[in-house]
Amino acid sequence: MALATVTETLICGPTFDSKTTSLWGQLTFGGSDFYETGGIPAGLVAFANSLTIDTAAGQFLQCEIWGEDTVFTSSFEQGGYFYKYNYPADTIQIFSPGGTELTNSQLLPAAVLNDIVLFHATWIRL
Repeated sequence: MALATVTETLICGPTFDSKTTSLWGQLTFGGSDFYETGGIPAGLVAFANSLTIDTAAGQFLQCEIWGEDTVFTSSFEQGGYFYKYNYPADTIQIFSPGGTELTNSQLLPAAVLNDIVLFHATWIRL
């Protein structure tokens, strides 16, 4: 059974200020759509490095991820699914409306697959 995949698409950035480097993007889930507890491999570090963000020199600060598609009620504010970036593992974790992580080998819900998922990742510049 193959795992779901995550594809990052750049919306804006990278942007640099005196203390941080950041980028805005969109996530698209695909592949076989099976979830693995602990998250789907994201490749966000490699994506950032491909955009000239030196993730080895900078310290990871945060990555906010949210769903925008209220038609499928997957935004957290609408009582839907929500997302978390796990930096040490470089994975995207998905949580149900009740706050529990999706289970191992679970198919991604339609609300997740049809969601518009955005992210804002930030690193501290050294």
